[in-house]
Amino acid sequence: MSSCHATTYLLLLVAATAFRHYLCSAALAPPLEMDEEFASLGFEETFLRNFLNPTDVQVAPNDGGNTLLVAEKTGQLWVVENVSSSSPIQTTLAMNLASRMCTNGERGLGGVAFHPSYPTIPYIYVHYNYDKYDDCYNGENKRGLNRGPVNRLSRFVLNPNTQKVIESSEKVFLETPRQPVHNHNGGNCAFGKDGLLYVSLGDGGTRVWKNDVGVFYSQAQDNLFGTIVRLTDEGDIPRENPFTPYQGHPDSIRCGDTEGEAPDAATKCQEIFAYGLRNPFRIAFDSDSDASSRFFINDVGRTKWEKIVEGRAGGNYGYPMQDGPCIYNRNAAPDCQSNEYTQDAVFWYEHDEEDGGCITGGAFVSKDYGWPDSFRDAYLFAEYAISGIYVMTKGKTRCDECNPPVPHYDTKILSSNEKIVSMTFGLVADGRRSALYYVTRGKDGDRRNTAGLYRIAFTGTANRSPTARIVADGTYGFSPLIVDFDGSSSSDPDGDELTYEWDFDSDMKIDSTSSKASFQYIEAGTYFASLTVKDGRGGIDTTTIRIEVDNTPPIPVIVSPSEGTFFSVGEKFVLEGSAFDGEDGDLDDSTLVWEVRQHHNNHWHPFLDPTLGNQIALDGAPEPEDFDAATTSYLEILLTATDSTGLSTTISTKVMPKTIELEFDTIPRGLQLTAYGDTVRTPATILTWDNHAFEVEAPETLVECGEPFSFVSWSNGKERIHNYVASSGSRGSDNRSRLIAMFQSELVVGGTPSLPVGQFPNDQLSSKQSHDDLGGDEATSSSAPDLLFRPRAFLIAAVASAAVACG
Repeated sequence: MSSCHATTYLLLLVAATAFRHYLCSAALAPPLEMDEEFASLGFEETFLRNFLNPTDVQVAPNDGGNTLLVAEKTGQLWVVENVSSSSPIQTTLAMNLASRMCTNGERGLGGVAFHPSYPTIPYIYVHYNYDKYDDCYNGENKRGLNRGPVNRLSRFVLNPNTQKVIESSEKVFLETPRQPVHNHNGGNCAFGKDGLLYVSLGDGGTRVWKNDVGVFYSQAQDNLFGTIVRLTDEGDIPRENPFTPYQGHPDSIRCGDTEGEAPDAATKCQEIFAYGLRNPFRIAFDSDSDASSRFFINDVGRTKWEKIVEGRAGGNYGYPMQDGPCIYNRNAAPDCQSNEYTQDAVFWYEHDEEDGGCITGGAFVSKDYGWPDSFRDAYLFAEYAISGIYVMTKGKTRCDECNPPVPHYDTKILSSNEKIVSMTFGLVADGRRSALYYVTRGKDGDRRNTAGLYRIAFTGTANRSPTARIVADGTYGFSPLIVDFDGSSSSDPDGDELTYEWDFDSDMKIDSTSSKASFQYIEAGTYFASLTVKDGRGGIDTTTIRIEVDNTPPIPVIVSPSEGTFFSVGEKFVLEGSAFDGEDGDLDDSTLVWEVRQHHNNHWHPFLDPTLGNQIALDGAPEPEDFDAATTSYLEILLTATDSTGLSTTISTKVMPKTIELEFDTIPRGLQLTAYGDTVRTPATILTWDNHAFEVEAPETLVECGEPFSFVSWSNGKERIHNYVASSGSRGSDNRSRLIAMFQSELVVGGTPSLPVGQFPNDQLSSKQSHDDLGGDEATSSSAPDLLFRPRAFLIAAVASAAVACG
């Protein structure tokens, strides 16, 4: 970024819209406004400064809450000063890591922490996705493929006098294995009361990965994925860490020096404090606790639940088997009984049917913060997908035996803001109270004006400032241009009557004092119409809106991918477009910015950050995160064109996945298989995407209804555990893919003898007809049975007589 021309960088900032995972039986209601109880107590929510892609915010210790660090996904780290004083806020770009990072997908600068003794000890700690091999690969990184960046944790010196980071001071504390996919990074850094550094690391998309002895990566202690790691401020291993020689593990090693993975499954990583996590996006410490370091982990959930767990040395939180309070079963009722994985569970809530769920920021409310008694022992957390900041307080009787289990906490809404990613407390001007600072990626469609740094302060009976809002019936056109302005949606939190002052033509003169007014623009140019509202008690707020006279926005066109395009997993795209402006004519490629979003339910994840230029090549289309995501996900391609005056237009098109219907069965029917990490009981029909490669596994032996079975063969002739490619290819028109596992038993099942070894009921179809009817994964053995390739009606009839029947 530093090598780009200044105007190009500004264009990116203007045009980009980047980035970017309730209570009854625990469900969050989509927030509408602050809870009445909190509103009546006197809270004020204030927008402080715009940041386009914030990921984290931290308050500097020992300076009265006056200084913050704000990290941005694209690699910029900002020092923000005067946040707790009446002086104007100042920002300094302390460091830009863009040139050494990968920022595609959810990668980027993830988290930052001050040393507890800053500025006396002027260290900061940073987690980012390091482009170690000049390879920001965006596809699926199968185990052994060795593509993509690594997660890196480093310490830097931040000069408190210049507010600049000395980049040459970097000391690398650890690196993970190369990142399988572009998401689930974690990356939160925080110090506990014990003076030790805790860092959250996501599973990196390794949900279905297993180590050499068949243990899921997040469940193993031979790698750093899906863990909380704990280090000293110098990067050393604390003796008290659960997997060190001092705790009975003499062969354990420091895995951060070997790219985050031990040489064998029996060797444990000394950095690990806790494990079994999916995407521990944020952790928060309880400063009021008598324990040396009590903290909560906000772990982003998978299909149905979000959860908060308490950090515990050696704790195992159950991923990928555990989903919130339940063991996940794809086509059967979930097992929600308490177990070894739920003992540290604090709170959980179900996903919203439309928006899903994604827990992000978290913060404890200390008794020393000066907030009302109703916040005593409260914990705050943010919801990225559903929106809002929620106050979690004890109010229920916990019921682990209920179905589903009920947590001990109630929630109320503190803020309805959207896409909040991080929060922290810091002192305000009076030095007696603390305010909550948070960062958000803003509202879709208005990210330039809403993404950034906010503050929620408890004001009590003090006057609170009003909020000015402008609605205009048009923002551009030809002279004479008449624009109708409406400021009546402006509001005052105390209910004070507002007065209005309009300046339509930027001449610093009051043009109207009505809540609604019209103005005629005669001369061509760019104007910033402003509205100032006052509450009569010293509260004031001003907002502006841009008006273009004799200037029209450009008209962009997406040439590729064209409308109606469908993608297969791994398919490569070239983003190509053009733009025309009525005043500038044909716009060159330097005016175009592309972005790709991977949608899931009603929220989206970044796939390609805003990228300047044209004919942009994508590595390859993604695979679904899991089978559930396959039904609700697609890619959105956005193209923004900006003319010479800075006026922009953004258009978009959807690229949908080619879907494949997977049909899994067993002979006899009713047994369990594993596909893409999910356990399914046959028969099972699952939707996924064309060319999706995933692991399938049949158990070597199993007992069903008291009868022992042993695996014989798959219908495609491959190994008991193998990678399967879901594909219709060019042979099938029904977009279906079928796979059957055969098992052997010496006993009689349901009155019908089990089939002999290797014999599939295939006497009614030829082997030629099999592949012609199906498509999909090719058989690798000439003797492979061909039941897989039968029409579905026959498939069901053929196996019906060989089904396991219980009871």
